[in-house]
Amino acid sequence: ALKGRQGIAQGVALGLEASNQQSPVGAAQTKKILVDPRTQTLIKVEGISMSQSLSSAIFHFVFSTKHRRRQIPREMQPRLHRFIAGTLRSNQSKLLEAGGMSDHLHLLASLNRQVSVSEALQEIKSNSSRWIHASFPRLNRFAWQNGYAAFSVSFSHIEYVKRYIQNQEAHHRKRTFKEELLWLLREHHLKFDERYLWD
Repeated sequence: ALKGRQGIAQGVALGLEASNQQSPVGAAQTKKILVDPRTQTLIKVEGISMSQSLSSAIFHFVFSTKHRRRQIPREMQPRLHRFIAGTLRSNQSKLLEAGGMSDHLHLLASLNRQVSVSEALQEIKSNSSRWIHASFPRLNRFAWQNGYAAFSVSFSHIEYVKRYIQNQEAHHRKRTFKEELLWLLREHHLKFDERYLWD
């Protein structure tokens, strides 16, 4: 089995050889399909150039209900998390973990490279608000806060952030949501004006 660069180079060579066959009218094809032997991934290129757009966009999102009202009861939370996972899947993104308390939410998500943080949060908030209104009539005044916090997460820290989100109840025996958010902002060295954090 070929490995590493040697394998990729062999895949490129095989792709070029296969794609340079003459067409029935004798003209050489200009499009070439390359195969990476390691992943069996097809790479489509023009001429002899090879280009891919790849990204690892993993974020820890934190946001609260409007005025931090306690409007996310425990029995709702699993259904809410599943709904948000579906919203992310519709944009070829993925929910890796979800948790929180009755007044705020934590999400760990991997975003499609074509989806911005603000677009993802806007869709999550608007769609989940409509779902809550329709599914829980007594919460017809439910709303999320306007703002949010978004922290980038390296691949090596995914499991740590997952555990942090899973242990929300334990964290909040010691600190409020306000204290938690201020701690997270300082841990990530983000500048902020506390007058505009809470809505």
